[in-house]
Amino acid sequence: DRRSRSSELAAKKKKVRSSQEMLFAAAPSSCAGGEEDGGGFSFDLCRRNALLASKMSSSTMPKAMKTGTTIVGVVYKNGVVLGADTRATAGTEVADKNCEKIHYLAPNVYCCGAGTAADTEKTTAMIASQLELLRLSTGTQSRVVAAVTLLKRMLFKYQGHVSAGLVLG
Repeated sequence: DRRSRSSELAAKKKKVRSSQEMLFAAAPSSCAGGEEDGGGFSFDLCRRNALLASKMSSSTMPKAMKTGTTIVGVVYKNGVVLGADTRATAGTEVADKNCEKIHYLAPNVYCCGAGTAADTEKTTAMIASQLELLRLSTGTQSRVVAAVTLLKRMLFKYQGHVSAGLVLG
């Protein structure tokens, strides 16, 4: 029973992925946010999705999926705002209703973490300690680009075996 459910779930995910790939392949080139459109929000994808939905049967359209953690970073004129939900899940069950997902890296750098809780905690702790050592050796404030570089190097080193999705600011 468990194997059949996991194979059904894998088949559904594969179907959704192939539908998403088809939708992205059909995206007009003007949706890339190039200089010719001046940036900002574009309704091209809404029109494209409506067109594709009218051509496809409803059974082949991908359905919305609950994916777990919600994290966001918004850049504005004078800084960055980070936000995250507080609920930690274990599969379909809520494991913790008050989980902290915004992690301290440096006095001026924080990050939001999604993925496996242990991986995000350990990753952010390691980067925070590396940034502290860098701050002490240089005598300067940590830069976000330094934190991003350290994270990229660490996550690349483990080739996807560390399940941590991070938004820095």
